[in-house]
Amino acid sequence: MRHRLQLCVAFLSCCPAACVTSDDDFDRLADLAIRSDVPLWMENGTDAIAPRSFRTESTFGCVSGTSLGDWKQTFLPEPDGYQPEPVWWQVGMGGVIHCTGWFAKGQKRGATDLMLVEGGYTVNLGTDQATGLELYLWEIGVRTGSAYLVLSRRTDEEGNRFDVLDPRCVAGTVREAAPSSSILRTAYCAIPDQAAMRRIASEAASRPPIGAIEYIGKTGPEPA
Repeated sequence: MRHRLQLCVAFLSCCPAACVTSDDDFDRLADLAIRSDVPLWMENGTDAIAPRSFRTESTFGCVSGTSLGDWKQTFLPEPDGYQPEPVWWQVGMGGVIHCTGWFAKGQKRGATDLMLVEGGYTVNLGTDQATGLELYLWEIGVRTGSAYLVLSRRTDEEGNRFDVLDPRCVAGTVREAAPSSSILRTAYCAIPDQAAMRRIASEAASRPPIGAIEYIGKTGPEPA
């Protein structure tokens, strides 16, 4: 049985030219590998992020932008035949006054198995000119930096299913502690600004996805 330290969901593999760790050692399915020091998108009230606020003469509130509840992330098999187990996400919103989202994940559906809860946003990057795909980010975490899940869908697809892309560190800087433990990973791709993140997402859209993420419904337990 192949054992992996499932600390969190991985979002990308690093750029081969810049990565100081080998492809075999750098496990994109077990490391949060793409991060910004501070959130790159925080412009609440614009169409780029959600949740976002709205106000009319008679009412105010938040537009969620992303279906709230349970999402199931599945992975395609790796070249050696190993296929990671699905990851369950919960997406929520922090009320109608402070328009912020939150993300939580676990190995099973339902609140009893949550591993981490982080504030964040869904970011709409628009349509990629080269591929025609709509590109999105889940920006997860705000206090100690943000991690990014890069998503895409065809323009004719519904908004409750996305492909999960496999970005490379083509516009960031790979950082790693030296020396680095063979078990506890420190390498990640540091993203300096929105332009770099957009370039990484657009480049990832040109390659096959590593899996998919699909909305299952309102939060509930996994069927027996």
